[in-house]
Amino acid sequence: MNMMHTSYFLDFLERYSRRLLWGVIGGAFLVSLFYSFYYRIEPMVDAEAYNVIAQNIISGNGYRMDTNDIPLNADRSMIKSGPGYEFLLVGFFYVFGHRYEPVWIFQALFHALSALLVFLISRRLFKDMWHPAMGLTGAALIAFSPDLILASSMLLVENFALFLMLLFVWWFFRYDDMPSASGAGLAGVLFGAVYLTRSPLGILLLPASALFWVRKRFVHAIVFLFCCAILMAPWAVRNYRVFHKFVPTNLAVGDAFLNGNNPNATGEIDDSRYEYTTPLRFAERFSANKTEIDMALGFIKADPLRFLKITFYRVSIYFSIARPTGWWPYLEGMRFQQLAVVVSSAVYAFVLFLLGGAGVLGAITRTTGQTRQRVLFFTVMLILMPVSFMFLIVETRYRYSAYPFMALFAGYAFTLLMRERNFFDRALLISFSLFSLNTLFDVARNFQRILDRL
Repeated sequence: MNMMHTSYFLDFLERYSRRLLWGVIGGAFLVSLFYSFYYRIEPMVDAEAYNVIAQNIISGNGYRMDTNDIPLNADRSMIKSGPGYEFLLVGFFYVFGHRYEPVWIFQALFHALSALLVFLISRRLFKDMWHPAMGLTGAALIAFSPDLILASSMLLVENFALFLMLLFVWWFFRYDDMPSASGAGLAGVLFGAVYLTRSPLGILLLPASALFWVRKRFVHAIVFLFCCAILMAPWAVRNYRVFHKFVPTNLAVGDAFLNGNNPNATGEIDDSRYEYTTPLRFAERFSANKTEIDMALGFIKADPLRFLKITFYRVSIYFSIARPTGWWPYLEGMRFQQLAVVVSSAVYAFVLFLLGGAGVLGAITRTTGQTRQRVLFFTVMLILMPVSFMFLIVETRYRYSAYPFMALFAGYAFTLLMRERNFFDRALLISFSLFSLNTLFDVARNFQRILDRL
């Protein structure tokens, strides 16, 4: 592509940006909807747990996953992500009956709106140096992500959590541009919704708090926390009545912490965890959570070098291109479709990580002033996504929360490539080298396991 064609291409994206954006959003909705109604995936594993919990609430049995003979304070529902997504399902099932089609339609809408939010965040992130190509590329990488389309077709928390997270990030950027107490309050409500839906994303409180501190908006910080607390209070009160302890969201951290940190741990989900978690299967959950944390900490203290090695493996797995989505049981016996999902997911991960990594490096070194401050702030949020799982366990869908951040930086890198036509850009080469070497390391270490998951 010569310089003139590149200029025409970027001019085309700028001239028709609104139409192209609506095309991306509409395409995201329709592709997600088609995938959901074509495969009609029945709930399984975590999705089945969310489904059962929602049905129990509707039937009057309360927030529980197990049968009524299990005491509520020993019910395993508290080791699942929640309660935000489960109550969303309650709303759907209450209005439409126990049918999955309305859920699929709304999740397709959440998926499409996530793509729109990426476009809007891109415009606020890069400000004066922004070009529509940045936003359109980022939005398209979310809209047509094989992994996120698949997630939107299941009863999984990731789709809704991603939408809420992006809504919070977009509003928080908007609040920073136009600070007000009401804006801080709404940001607090949105953060509370994110935290109740996907508790590891609560780590976003760190950069939010840092911004309040740097801007010296202490009153706004109090408003933020107060509104967040108001939203979360009913669930915390419910948990206090059950456990007689303060539990803001769930009790999943101990289970995940022990799963990822025991003498047989590999850094990812495998059957080795059952030796340690099964004895606590129906124990009182608050006590079991504390026991699991103590057991994991005991392992770390006894063998800190092995803990560091496992953590290094977790980082490697998280950023490995050789870990595509491809093991879902609904594709069993459909070898061609299984291969298509695996290949498309792997290619997507390669493009996203390559351009996203190059975008991070390029944006940090090329931006100045307030734009650079925002880039650094956004980079911190990106880094916190893997950090929220690095000391627990990792699998492919746990990195979905990092996808929008990578997509935004990928849009920046793609636009620079189109402008400068420098495919040997230093940032791009560094990104390619890092992700390629990490993937080779992961494949060499886990060749048979990766084949089994494919």
